[in-house]
Amino acid sequence: MAAGPDARNFDLKYSMQGAETFGLAMGDLRSQLGFYVGALATQYGLPVEMHLRRILPPQPTDEDDDLSWIPGF
Repeated sequence: MAAGPDARNFDLKYSMQGAETFGLAMGDLRSQLGFYVGALATQYGLPVEMHLRRILPPQPTDEDDDLSWIPGF
């Protein structure tokens, strides 16, 4: 989606904005994949290699259960 038709938005011929758009899209892809890799590893008890652990979301903490910061809780 971010690439546009024929990857036009990633074309570096006309400006450096294409590099910025590409980098942002890669970051989005990386964070989405990290979420799914983490979910699958947790669900099925799979080991995750060290280099792939960098994209996993952080482990939940006890403070994550505290919803007092939300008005009304």
